[in-house]
Amino acid sequence: MNLGLPSLILSIGLQLFSFFFFLGNIYSSYELMIIDLCFNFTLLKEILALSSLFMIMIVNF
Repeated sequence: MNLGLPSLILSIGLQLFSFFFFLGNIYSSYELMIIDLCFNFTLLKEILALSSLFMIMIVNF
């Protein structure tokens, strides 16, 4: 029972993720596209910030 609960939660989360991924792929509605664009933009900003941080570290050493 102790091991059953986290694996159950994990499988439900994976099913929900795959369901929303399926919805986004098949129906790709306007709102999902906007959410995806915003998420990709924040991800891009984080990647740019991390890469600039690494460049600063490389230049300092």
